[in-house]
Amino acid sequence: MTNAEADNLIATLPKPGGLQIYREDDRIVMDGGKYGAHAISTGASSGERLLAHWRGYVETNGYSLGPGYTTAHPGVVTRERDYQPGDRIEFTDAGYTAAGGWRPGTVVRVTPKRVLVDFVYKYEREAAKKAGRPARSSQRWKQRNEVRRRS
Repeated sequence: MTNAEADNLIATLPKPGGLQIYREDDRIVMDGGKYGAHAISTGASSGERLLAHWRGYVETNGYSLGPGYTTAHPGVVTRERDYQPGDRIEFTDAGYTAAGGWRPGTVVRVTPKRVLVDFVYKYEREAAKKAGRPARSSQRWKQRNEVRRRS
């Protein structure tokens, strides 16, 4: 991709939450996130690669470009994700014998392949109740085929 192409594409991208994306010499820099800056080479990139990196940077920092952006072409509407942060779900857990091995939880974060689930172990819930404190939750990444909506 040429510098002019990169500049034109960067100008069209949404910049949620104060995140920044700009070209610096022959690098495209993504900055302003909680995990620091990320850069890719302009000459070794395509529009699709730039969009994929920007989308990943935005999502890693807890924001979204919205359902209308894909790595193929900006503005092409795709189906919205079936899980959103805060959704109540169930996930497979071999150590959980109740409900046939499906443990309840809440979606924290979603990627195209995985779902980060927040849940509380039963022993933790009981110990917290006895101690009069809130239960400590745990988190686990699960593949999308290991998660379903809570019925």
